[in-house]
Amino acid sequence: MSESLVRAGTTTRAQLAGILRDGEARARALDIPYASGDFKAFGKPYATLTAEEHKAASMIAEARVRAFRWLLNDAVAWDGVSMDS
Repeated sequence: MSESLVRAGTTTRAQLAGILRDGEARARALDIPYASGDFKAFGKPYATLTAEEHKAASMIAEARVRAFRWLLNDAVAWDGVSMDS
């Protein structure tokens, strides 16, 4: 969810605020690091990451998705795991 949806008129500010509150509550319930209305990475809000930190977070996320998909289909070699959405 983004402020750009409010500016485009597809979401009201109240709807956006509600979605963000719900997301934060769900993140806290699942013990997902959350701060200042954003997910945390490297101990700070995701939106404030440097380009290098963003790249590292993306690489970590991709490796976790690949590992999860590989575990679901152990007949596929690690390098053969599809990363298509």
